Amino acid sequence: MKEYVRGKNFFLVKEQEGGDIVIKSSGYTIDDKAINENWLLTQLRTLPFKDRSNKPDPFIFEGQKKRLEPFSGKEVYSLYFSPECKGIKDAQEEFSEYLNGKLSKYYTNGSVQRTHGKKVSYVGYSKGALFIAGLDIKQPSKIIFVAPPFSGTITGSKAKVDEVFRRYEQLHELNVFQKAEIKLYQSLFHLIGSERSVDLDMDPGSEFISHLNLDHLSKHKIILIWDKCPANPTIADAVFKRVGKYLRLDKNADGMVSVSSQRTRLMNLETIEENVLATHPTVMGKAETISMVRFFC
Repeated sequence: MKEYVRGKNFFLVKEQEGGDIVIKSSGYTIDDKAINENWLLTQLRTLPFKDRSNKPDPFIFEGQKKRLEPFSGKEVYSLYFSPECKGIKDAQEEFSEYLNGKLSKYYTNGSVQRTHGKKVSYVGYSKGALFIAGLDIKQPSKIIFVAPPFSGTITGSKAKVDEVFRRYEQLHELNVFQKAEIKLYQSLFHLIGSERSVDLDMDPGSEFISHLNLDHLSKHKIILIWDKCPANPTIADAVFKRVGKYLRLDKNADGMVSVSSQRTRLMNLETIEENVLATHPTVMGKAETISMVRFFC
């Protein structure tokens, strides 16, 4: 059974024992049951429901062997949002208080203990990068961002995605196969997406993105792994490249997040940048990403 800490807005789940600590987040939402239940059971009690206000996200792979591969020998924790979370900022503030020892007696349902004398690194991917970026981390640390939507992405809003797809159909003469393809992508967004407050926070026009300031990260060692669609994509990458085309993203976008959204807001900071040829859903599984995360952690 995995040990975990539960706050009002977050879960911190211990994935493995080891030496120095890595806290990682992909920005998924989880509940108590999903931490230790069979993965298929989580899908069965999540996917059929449009209203997931009290349920976890589907298709969470954080604790699987492939996702832990870059962290061999490390003590690893996965950081999630709770279904009750009111927004990314709420989770950042609450977890920062836990991280800095102010609310240690408040948390229940777990036995994750603070470990002194170990270095702590952070890895934020996708929405999880937004979560990690706003934490009040007192000690200078290594922070790795992978495909972060720092200038936002519409993919958290089903309505915005539908609107953009509809607009694309209006502006282009599409054949029956292209129209069917767009309908398929819409259905997938509706099936996979949960459209929570934390998802809507990713919208480029949201209050969260509008007020996002990363200047406080200057005291940390920042590593940015940004991705763009490869010229000769695999089958999986080709699918998401077409999604990005229909979403009217730039041609180098990773299918869900533009290159400028990943890079622009970090340009005023001293940052180590690495580029991976991948799409947004595939980047964490790429050998180059695994190798770089392992090296920098």
